[in-house]
Amino acid sequence: MATVNSKTISLSVLSTTTAINAAHVITSGDSGAYILEVAFADISAISGTCQLHCVRGDGQMIDITDGVVIDGNKVTYTLDGALYAVAGLVIFLQFLDSNIYTPLKISFSGIRVLPQSGSTIADLHPYPDSYVNIISQAEYDEIDPKSASTLYIVEGT
Repeated sequence: MATVNSKTISLSVLSTTTAINAAHVITSGDSGAYILEVAFADISAISGTCQLHCVRGDGQMIDITDGVVIDGNKVTYTLDGALYAVAGLVIFLQFLDSNIYTPLKISFSGIRVLPQSGSTIADLHPYPDSYVNIISQAEYDEIDPKSASTLYIVEGT
Protein backbone atom coordinates (compact mmCIF):
# COMPACT_ATOMS: atom_id res chain seq x y z
CA MET A 1 0.00 0.00 0.00
CA ALA A 2 0.96 3.60 -0.38
CA THR A 3 2.56 5.40 2.51
CA VAL A 4 2.66 9.05 3.42
CA ASN A 5 4.51 10.41 6.44
CA SER A 6 1.99 13.14 7.14
CA LYS A 7 -0.07 15.55 5.08
CA THR A 8 -2.12 18.42 6.45
CA ILE A 9 -5.26 19.29 4.52
CA SER A 10 -5.67 22.96 5.40
CA LEU A 11 -8.94 24.70 4.62
CA SER A 12 -9.74 28.33 5.39
CA VAL A 13 -13.41 29.30 5.60
CA LEU A 14 -15.71 31.86 7.17
CA SER A 15 -18.08 30.96 9.98
CA THR A 16 -20.95 31.46 7.50
CA THR A 17 -19.50 29.14 4.83
CA THR A 18 -21.82 26.20 4.20
CA ALA A 19 -19.76 24.03 1.80
CA ILE A 20 -16.20 23.61 0.52
CA ASN A 21 -14.42 21.11 -1.71
CA ALA A 22 -11.16 19.56 -0.48
CA ALA A 23 -9.48 18.53 -3.74
CA HIS A 24 -6.31 17.27 -2.04
CA VAL A 25 -5.06 13.86 -3.17
CA ILE A 26 -5.78 11.22 -0.54
CA THR A 27 -4.76 7.61 -1.15
CA SER A 28 -6.72 4.72 0.34
CA GLY A 29 -4.54 2.40 2.36
CA ASP A 30 -2.60 5.19 4.07
CA SER A 31 -3.25 5.27 7.80
CA GLY A 32 -2.90 8.16 10.21
CA ALA A 33 -1.46 10.21 7.40
CA TYR A 34 -4.02 12.92 6.69
CA ILE A 35 -4.72 15.71 9.15
CA LEU A 36 -7.80 17.81 8.43
CA GLU A 37 -7.38 21.39 9.63
CA VAL A 38 -10.24 23.86 9.17
CA ALA A 39 -9.50 27.48 10.11
CA PHE A 40 -12.37 29.95 10.54
CA ALA A 41 -10.86 33.23 9.33
CA ASP A 42 -13.51 35.59 10.71
CA ILE A 43 -13.35 34.51 14.37
CA SER A 44 -10.51 34.36 16.86
CA ALA A 45 -11.70 31.44 18.99
CA ILE A 46 -14.31 28.70 18.67
CA SER A 47 -16.47 28.00 21.72
CA GLY A 48 -18.35 24.78 22.43
CA THR A 49 -17.69 21.38 20.91
CA CYS A 50 -17.47 20.00 17.39
CA GLN A 51 -18.86 16.78 15.92
CA LEU A 52 -17.98 15.24 12.57
CA HIS A 53 -20.75 13.47 10.67
CA CYS A 54 -19.03 11.48 7.92
CA VAL A 55 -20.67 9.88 4.90
CA ARG A 56 -18.53 7.59 2.76
CA GLY A 57 -19.08 7.06 -0.95
CA ASP A 58 -20.68 3.67 -0.29
CA GLY A 59 -23.30 5.26 1.98
CA GLN A 60 -21.78 4.19 5.32
CA MET A 61 -22.19 6.90 7.98
CA ILE A 62 -19.74 7.46 10.82
CA ASP A 63 -20.13 10.02 13.64
CA ILE A 64 -16.95 11.22 15.32
CA THR A 65 -16.37 13.25 18.47
CA ASP A 66 -13.20 11.64 19.86
CA GLY A 67 -9.97 13.09 18.52
CA VAL A 68 -11.55 16.33 17.28
CA VAL A 69 -9.40 19.18 18.61
CA ILE A 70 -10.47 22.83 18.78
CA ASP A 71 -7.55 25.23 19.18
CA GLY A 72 -8.33 28.92 18.81
CA ASN A 73 -10.12 29.33 15.49
CA LYS A 74 -9.08 25.90 14.12
CA VAL A 75 -10.66 22.45 14.16
CA THR A 76 -8.19 19.59 13.66
CA TYR A 77 -8.78 15.88 13.19
CA THR A 78 -6.54 13.06 11.92
CA LEU A 79 -8.63 11.19 9.37
CA ASP A 80 -9.17 7.51 10.08
CA GLY A 81 -8.28 5.22 7.16
CA ALA A 82 -11.80 3.77 7.11
CA LEU A 83 -13.15 7.18 6.08
CA TYR A 84 -11.26 7.27 2.78
CA ALA A 85 -11.27 3.54 1.99
CA VAL A 86 -13.75 4.36 -0.79
CA ALA A 87 -14.03 7.47 -2.94
CA GLY A 88 -16.67 10.08 -2.29
CA LEU A 89 -16.19 11.13 1.35
CA VAL A 90 -18.31 13.99 2.71
CA ILE A 91 -17.80 15.35 6.24
CA PHE A 92 -20.24 17.67 7.99
CA LEU A 93 -18.75 19.77 10.82
CA GLN A 94 -21.44 20.60 13.36
CA PHE A 95 -20.86 22.77 16.40
CA LEU A 96 -22.73 22.45 19.71
CA ASP A 97 -23.10 25.31 22.24
CA SER A 98 -20.81 27.31 20.00
CA ASN A 99 -20.32 30.71 18.44
CA ILE A 100 -20.48 28.98 15.01
CA TYR A 101 -24.06 28.24 14.02
CA THR A 102 -23.69 27.06 10.43
CA PRO A 103 -22.74 23.42 9.75
CA LEU A 104 -19.92 23.07 7.21
CA LYS A 105 -20.04 20.44 4.45
CA ILE A 106 -16.59 19.30 3.26
CA SER A 107 -16.52 17.21 0.08
CA PHE A 108 -13.35 15.26 -0.66
CA SER A 109 -12.94 14.91 -4.43
CA GLY A 110 -9.31 13.75 -4.55
CA ILE A 111 -9.56 10.28 -2.98
CA ARG A 112 -7.62 7.65 -4.95
CA VAL A 113 -8.72 4.09 -4.30
CA LEU A 114 -6.00 1.58 -5.13
CA PRO A 115 -6.86 -1.99 -6.16
CA GLN A 116 -6.47 -4.55 -3.40
CA SER A 117 -4.25 -7.57 -4.04
CA GLY A 118 -6.01 -9.97 -6.39
CA SER A 119 -8.37 -7.26 -7.65
CA THR A 120 -8.26 -5.44 -10.92
CA ILE A 121 -9.48 -1.97 -11.70
CA ALA A 122 -12.29 -3.53 -13.75
CA ASP A 123 -13.39 -5.41 -10.62
CA LEU A 124 -13.48 -2.18 -8.64
CA HIS A 125 -15.23 0.00 -11.23
CA PRO A 126 -17.47 -2.10 -13.48
CA TYR A 127 -19.60 -0.26 -16.01
CA PRO A 128 -23.01 -1.69 -16.86
CA ASP A 129 -23.44 -2.65 -20.52
CA SER A 130 -26.10 0.03 -20.90
CA TYR A 131 -23.50 2.73 -20.08
CA VAL A 132 -21.10 1.32 -22.67
CA ASN A 133 -23.89 1.35 -25.27
CA ILE A 134 -24.83 4.95 -24.43
CA ILE A 135 -21.20 6.10 -24.67
CA SER A 136 -20.69 4.23 -27.95
CA GLN A 137 -23.83 5.80 -29.43
CA ALA A 138 -22.76 9.28 -28.28
CA GLU A 139 -19.36 8.84 -29.93
CA TYR A 140 -21.04 7.60 -33.11
CA ASP A 141 -23.41 10.61 -33.12
CA GLU A 142 -20.42 13.00 -32.98
CA ILE A 143 -19.12 11.83 -36.36
CA ASP A 144 -19.88 14.37 -39.06
CA PRO A 145 -20.99 12.43 -42.16
CA LYS A 146 -19.49 15.03 -44.51
CA SER A 147 -16.04 14.92 -42.95
CA ALA A 148 -16.15 11.13 -42.59
CA SER A 149 -17.04 10.53 -46.21
CA THR A 150 -14.56 10.40 -49.06
CA LEU A 151 -15.22 12.35 -52.22
CA TYR A 152 -13.79 10.93 -55.43
CA ILE A 153 -13.52 13.18 -58.44
CA VAL A 154 -13.36 11.34 -61.68
CA GLU A 155 -11.82 13.39 -64.47
CA GLY A 156 -13.33 13.46 -67.89
CA THR A 157 -16.92 12.88 -66.95
